[in-house]
Amino acid sequence: MRIIVRNLVDVLPFGPLAAVRRVGTDPIGVQETLLRQLLARAAATDFGRQFDFSELLNAENIVAAYQHRVPLQDYDSLEPFLTRVRRGEADVTWPGTFSDFAISSGTASVGKVLPVSRATLEGNNRFGIGAALNYMSRTGDASMWFGKMLSLPGRIEKENANGRETFVGEVSGLQSKYAPVFVSRLYQAVPNDILFMNNWERKLDAVVERTLDSDVRALVMVP
Repeated sequence: MRIIVRNLVDVLPFGPLAAVRRVGTDPIGVQETLLRQLLARAAATDFGRQFDFSELLNAENIVAAYQHRVPLQDYDSLEPFLTRVRRGEADVTWPGTFSDFAISSGTASVGKVLPVSRATLEGNNRFGIGAALNYMSRTGDASMWFGKMLSLPGRIEKENANGRETFVGEVSGLQSKYAPVFVSRLYQAVPNDILFMNNWERKLDAVVERTLDSDVRALVMVP
């Protein structure tokens, strides 16, 4: 059975599994392609115009050109842009507006609020599915898909600022909020109303009660 599963998964020529494999076989090339794609998407933003991303796209060595043109940034240098993003301005650092914001852990400094694009969250979801398919391809073990998946994401809160509804919290919570529909409906062992509880001890008790008799076969986390 394992050989059959591996053969079936291995014939997939595209999608999340193909993306994971490309990272493994050509990590530098994948990063260069991704950088070029990101610069093209952000070229018309204020940040992209400031550093002339459109002109950078003509460079043969896109990495060297980017490193030469765009200085290293820290939170303080980016804060004026991020403040505008938080106010709801469009096309500041990325096309469109942001409704999701992550708070850094603050292990090395005071926690900072960072915008998280929907494209980032969706990309993380695709890569996570690719990692699961890669595991199936290498082991032939598809048993995880016949049970539930458990995660313990951080808390997120809804905020209303400047007439806009936004969500602020840990990136793991935002990732769970935008989990693929088939995952949340078929595989998620614990619903979000429990996962996003404010009180950690009560949350753990509720998770244990909900999963005690569940067939949990995978633990899902955001590193």
